[in-house]
Amino acid sequence: EFENTGESPLNLKDYGLFAGSAAPLWEGEWDRHITLFYQKDGDYKKRRGIKFKKGKKPHFKEDAGVLGYAGVSNQFFATIISPENPYDAWIWGDRRAVQLPEIAGGGSGESIRLGMSLPEKKLTPKGDNKEALSFNIYIGPKNSRLLGLTGEEHDRDYAKVMSYGMFSPISKFLNWLLNVLFSSVFSNISDSWGWGYSIVVLTIIIRGAMWPLQNKSTRAMKRMSKLQPQIKELREKYADDPNRMNQEMMKMYRDYGINPLGGCLPLLVQIPIFFGFYIMLQYAVELRQQPFLWVEDLALPDTVATLPFALPFLGDGVNLLPIVMAVTMVLQMALTPKTGDKMQRRLFMMMPVIFFFFCYNFASALALYWTTSNIFAIIQMLITRRLPDPELKKKKGAAKKSFMQKIQERAEEAQKTQKAMRSRQMGGQGPKKPKKRGPRTGG
Repeated sequence: EFENTGESPLNLKDYGLFAGSAAPLWEGEWDRHITLFYQKDGDYKKRRGIKFKKGKKPHFKEDAGVLGYAGVSNQFFATIISPENPYDAWIWGDRRAVQLPEIAGGGSGESIRLGMSLPEKKLTPKGDNKEALSFNIYIGPKNSRLLGLTGEEHDRDYAKVMSYGMFSPISKFLNWLLNVLFSSVFSNISDSWGWGYSIVVLTIIIRGAMWPLQNKSTRAMKRMSKLQPQIKELREKYADDPNRMNQEMMKMYRDYGINPLGGCLPLLVQIPIFFGFYIMLQYAVELRQQPFLWVEDLALPDTVATLPFALPFLGDGVNLLPIVMAVTMVLQMALTPKTGDKMQRRLFMMMPVIFFFFCYNFASALALYWTTSNIFAIIQMLITRRLPDPELKKKKGAAKKSFMQKIQERAEEAQKTQKAMRSRQMGGQGPKKPKKRGPRTGG
């Protein structure tokens, strides 16, 4: 409630409301986790700490339109202020250096502060009238379910504060399923390792759902490996004509009904799930300070030792789970049937290295997911190896051209025609025929 006790009229819009600040929870927290956000005319807007860090000025001011809510957050916690009655407002923010407490590992970091203007309300002097403003305030964890329920109470969409991005549907579903597994099963089994068990079982559920696709891919790669002698012959026969060699190889794949990229399909399907899991785990406050096996905190790297020196791109911490993950991934690649596709083989060779660096300094929960996934794949391949090998035989009616093959041939013919036309244009109309010489006349 506001009252003007002065001698002159006042406008509340000339005043502002401090809406909180957010700082890193630990020294290694990424700048992108420190976020300022607001709802402008119904649309969610945000500014990450990295934008402040790279900007020329440590502060900004912006028209927020009809302000639904505004707030700040770090990796796991948020402060949200929403006016009971939305109004046209300005917001401003700045960054400031802060000293992190010992419980956060010490060191320095940068915090974000947020302010918002009050609505345009004129107050006459001497307290002749009073104005009351109501705000709803949320200060707590960035829990997807809790934010959703709180937002519904205030008719606001707080769930967007989770910032899952383009993989939001996958991340929300995985977070929901993870919570269901913990609350209905593992919270009653283990007081300390329940969340770790939930991640392992969630991974098994995902891999089990993909079993038919993985099995089909493995059988296709086995059939492709049986074509290696024919592929070698084609490489030798058309060594000087790569285009013809590729055409003949594709024709052979079609005749035998083999998709040369079939081995990559399960990996491609897993990539959206991986990134959905990756983003979900970034903000899974449920995993904070939750142990599993030798891991003290599933939301942090599982550092078991510290080196006296720092390794490039890795730092000085010895994180065990990413190493186990990389080893299981190499074993999985070793059991995968070899194909004649060089690009596919190179991709498979690079994957353990890429994921090792990607997961090394991230939350150990992600490495736990990927390690469990690799072990499941290894068991699956060992089972598949015991099954009879698929037969390699040509498809019936292989000579019959499909609709896509006809389109491909027409495209190749059009390309050849264009090439021939360009060749004629560059070379002119060809050699001119000599003119016939007329009969000589005497003189």
